Amino acid sequence: MKYCGKCGKETTDDAAFCQSCGNAFPKQQNGSPAAQYAGNMASNTSPDNTSKKGIRKKGTILVGIVLVLILTVAGGVWGWKNYAQTKMSPESNGAQVVSENKPTIASNTDNQAKISIDEPRLYPVKVGDLWGFIDRNGNMVIQPVYESMNGDAGEGMTAVRYKKNGKIGFVGNNPKTVIEPQFNACGFFSEGLASVRKGIGDDNRGYIDKTGKMVLELPCDALGPFHEGLAAIKDRRWGFIDRTGKIVIAQQYDDIGNLLHKDSYDRGFFEGLAAVKVGDKWGFIDKNGKMVIQPQYKDATAFSEGLAFVVLEDNTCDCIDKTGQIVFHLQYTPEYNYSEGLATVRVGEKKYGFIDTRGTLIIQPQFDWAGEFHEGLAAVKLEKKYGFIDKEGRIVIQAQYSKADKFNGGMVLVETEDGSYKYIDINGKQVWPK
Repeated sequence: MKYCGKCGKETTDDAAFCQSCGNAFPKQQNGSPAAQYAGNMASNTSPDNTSKKGIRKKGTILVGIVLVLILTVAGGVWGWKNYAQTKMSPESNGAQVVSENKPTIASNTDNQAKISIDEPRLYPVKVGDLWGFIDRNGNMVIQPVYESMNGDAGEGMTAVRYKKNGKIGFVGNNPKTVIEPQFNACGFFSEGLASVRKGIGDDNRGYIDKTGKMVLELPCDALGPFHEGLAAIKDRRWGFIDRTGKIVIAQQYDDIGNLLHKDSYDRGFFEGLAAVKVGDKWGFIDKNGKMVIQPQYKDATAFSEGLAFVVLEDNTCDCIDKTGQIVFHLQYTPEYNYSEGLATVRVGEKKYGFIDTRGTLIIQPQFDWAGEFHEGLAAVKLEKKYGFIDKEGRIVIQAQYSKADKFNGGMVLVETEDGSYKYIDINGKQVWPK
């Protein structure tokens, strides 16, 4: 049997023409039906001689090409839409997509900072002369019984002091997490532990957990908080201990660096390195005690967001990376380490602004004072009053308060002109008193 190259119909091997369409067959002496069909197709190359099977085959190919083009275009559109949503959605803090050779300025859509509203929190409030605690809705959870509120003690804990004995204790975000005031001095919680001193002498130092249990007793001159599994300890000179109290880096340093304007006891390792002072020079060690950046600076801060500020012999300041390479020479005086991509700087003696991680002045010096960014907002001072700005330098809460803390869980404690305290949210709305 063989097949017509025009209509594709089957006919006998000895037929001289197609019985269906009349197409004349070329003379073929040998070959299989498949070879004969191929020969028929080769001898009928004009449009008039194209077989129906050939048409169907070409049509199939054409449809396939069209489908591939459609899917490619659709995929590209979907991919761009997904990319754009990832880069510019509110979930990504409203960060604008910019070219790599320009500083990134992150903004918060409608001043909505990225915070966790599901985590339970308690907030200290002052009623009369005593302090108590409210929840996020402004409901009083712990009645005012404390003489003073010593401030944020880290990891959801607040340090408080009893009037009746003058001792310090802790209140957690869970109302059941209360460590009764019993300490003469305390640090703050980090990695689940806080340094405390029970008596007056150095023999009464150690670390407690969040139940108030003393888990390490360490007679020494001073203790720092745990960072990255290690804590600074001083006994004439500074070294480091692990969580068992074992000295893992010998006490050989004259001082240990901390973050700018943080608690002076917040010494230790940050991002894998610790600033240490040897004689009158500062360098950096890793957690094995190896000096990775040789002591050469007049002063140095801890690392934050991959960068540290160092002071040179001529009192100028550089910003370095973890290899000790200079990222940029600082033209301004740093006041706070990097937080949320920006660092507070002072220009001259009067005005404060913000730089990015390339040293570019992002928010011009215009404030009488400025804190660090937290939850997308930073406290600033204008004409003796405090308010808040976003990362584009826009005033989102007018300067009207005598004092202002930093945002914590979407709320901040502020003091008004008459000396009373209240909580406001990120839009400036009063939450407490109700």
